[in-house]
Amino acid sequence: MVLSSSAQATNPVPYAGELQLTLWISTTTPVPSGNEILCTLSASVFDSSVAGATSYTESAIVVGTSSSATAAYCTVTIPYLWQLYSGPSDTISLTYTVQYASSTLTTNFNVLRTTVGTLPSISVPTNNTTTVISPPAVSVRL
Repeated sequence: MVLSSSAQATNPVPYAGELQLTLWISTTTPVPSGNEILCTLSASVFDSSVAGATSYTESAIVVGTSSSATAAYCTVTIPYLWQLYSGPSDTISLTYTVQYASSTLTTNFNVLRTTVGTLPSISVPTNNTTTVISPPAVSVRL
């Protein structure tokens, strides 16, 4: 439902919850020991009203878990709290990034390969829920 300018909230309403994405990653060659698969989920929402425009962008990154020599998965969760005037009619744009990186320390990655993709936009979820996003299968060539 799209609210008309006269029916929009005069004060922003808080929308809180979590967005969750699990990516299943296949590689064409084994990931060498000491290297990592990194996954990022980014979510952006643009909210406009008679009071003005607001936008939010949230991102989270995790180190993947190897399930075999040529497969890994990542579950990325973004907690959010957004103040929105027209939340029910707003949509969230979603992107993911998968990176293959070499590392000597868990905080010092040398990214060797990056894959970026977009996901279908979703409506702002019901307040205080975890929204599980349907993922694509991702193949990374090393």
